[in-house]
Amino acid sequence: MTRPPIRARRIFTALLAAAAIPAGLRAATTFSGASGRPDRAPRQANTGRTGQDTTRLSDANILDKEIGGDSAEIAIARYVGQQRTSPAVRAYAMMLIDDHSHSMRETRSLARRLSITPAPPPGDTTAQETAHVLEHLRTLQGRALDTAFVQHEIADHQHDIADAHRMEAAARDPHVKTLIRQSLPVLQKHLDRARQIAT
Repeated sequence: MTRPPIRARRIFTALLAAAAIPAGLRAATTFSGASGRPDRAPRQANTGRTGQDTTRLSDANILDKEIGGDSAEIAIARYVGQQRTSPAVRAYAMMLIDDHSHSMRETRSLARRLSITPAPPPGDTTAQETAHVLEHLRTLQGRALDTAFVQHEIADHQHDIADAHRMEAAARDPHVKTLIRQSLPVLQKHLDRARQIAT
């Protein structure tokens, strides 16, 4: 559902994520340089949908973004869920896997019913950015891993929600509009739970 910048996509800055997390959780991340990028936190991969002019997306692009975002969330959450993380973070990762797996099945089913072949927008970098996040997470353990993962999910879902509203407006087929609209409560649930874990 989430699904994904896209894809001439801009990278989330970690400053946005840091602003959404209490100081205690932010302690593991330091910032330097004029860019405001973190020294230790991963570049935020938009596993959802932000960063592209969504008014120019076709329904095939929108469906591909949904599938790509779901796949990215599943990959990241699956990795974190297999590590020695806190019980709350592990449970959250399992929730993401379940919800995004369901979303991906729904999106693929709709694409088949509408005879639409999902097609990535020009400049899509979802796979590369997801790989970057995973690469960074693999360097972390324990609380540092929990912090980086929760930070990523807060920033990612904030952008996903905003982008979903734009994609709903851009979608042409009413069934695609409905699919995006129905994703919003799930995205909000994920954002709310991540914020709870961060407090």
